[in-house]
Amino acid sequence: MSVQNRRKYDPEFKRNAVRLSEEPGRTISEVAEGLGINGDLIYRWRRQLENSELAFPGHGKIALTQDQKRIRELEKKLKDTEMERREKGDVREILTFYLISAKNPPCQEKPE
Repeated sequence: MSVQNRRKYDPEFKRNAVRLSEEPGRTISEVAEGLGINGDLIYRWRRQLENSELAFPGHGKIALTQDQKRIRELEKKLKDTEMERREKGDVREILTFYLISAKNPPCQEKPE
């Protein structure tokens, strides 16, 4: 039994295949045969394009609008800033503790 690798098609190829299949006088089976793919792929790609402008985002990647991308970017910056602030706060607490300790050393009993 041989293992076949799944072929991957880039978004431009998919869009062009759909566009070709929509030309007058062309059938999906003709286009599929000419491109060396199964006609079912063209049907699936057509549905994906009809349902969303953001079709074919990539392997497992979610298709995002520009606004959604910007929101994700800002959320990441906010998270990084919060982490930095938390780290600086921890350092500030430690330094404060040592400064206070240095000014007020623990009481030692005087020898008699």
